[in-house]
Amino acid sequence: YSKGTLSSVLNESVSIAGKASNGKGGVVGVNAGNIKNSTNKVSVDGTVVGGVSGINSGLIEDCNNEGKITGYGYVGGICSKNTGTISRGVNKGGVSATLAVHTGYTKVESNGKTCTNRSLENTYVGGVCAYNNGNVQNAKNTGFISAEGITGGLVGYNLKTIQNSINAASVTAKNKSAETFNVYSGGNCYYTTITKNGEAGGLVGINTGSSASLRHSYNIANVTSEGV
Repeated sequence: YSKGTLSSVLNESVSIAGKASNGKGGVVGVNAGNIKNSTNKVSVDGTVVGGVSGINSGLIEDCNNEGKITGYGYVGGICSKNTGTISRGVNKGGVSATLAVHTGYTKVESNGKTCTNRSLENTYVGGVCAYNNGNVQNAKNTGFISAEGITGGLVGYNLKTIQNSINAASVTAKNKSAETFNVYSGGNCYYTTITKNGEAGGLVGINTGSSASLRHSYNIANVTSEGV
């Protein structure tokens, strides 16, 4: 967690992994200050992960990610969740993510077999940020993105401002299915398959809300989506 200023930080040796939801990043887990002129070159994996910072409420300026970013939940090339400002950030690393399958309650059938209720939780993925409720400006993604869930070349889920930014790498969103039981009757489980569609955009996966703004930004790469 940083509330100060980090400048000219280079991480090229310590990979980051963990399932904590409070943020994992190649430079810092949570940034509430300033990160400038810094680069991550190692892999980062987890549930709320970014190449530079897991969660950003401050300023990330002139920073790069070159490491592979993987996980589920919120996965971004520069940061996972942004409520601050990202300026002149460049992601060059590949970004990939899966949908989490959550295990719920169980029942035991008359034949002794245990059946499990399951659910799927959305994953949000972006070349710059998974989730943006702040400002992304003059940013660029050149790392391929392949993920299950809501996927954007720049931002997965956008609620605020993206401007003067570019996506120059392929974006692929895949569907995810899981088998679950939804009826238990007469000592037996009756199964169904649940599916969440992969949705992809060259710039954003979902752009929504009265403050959402996408200006002077463009995509020059292929976009593939299994969803509707």
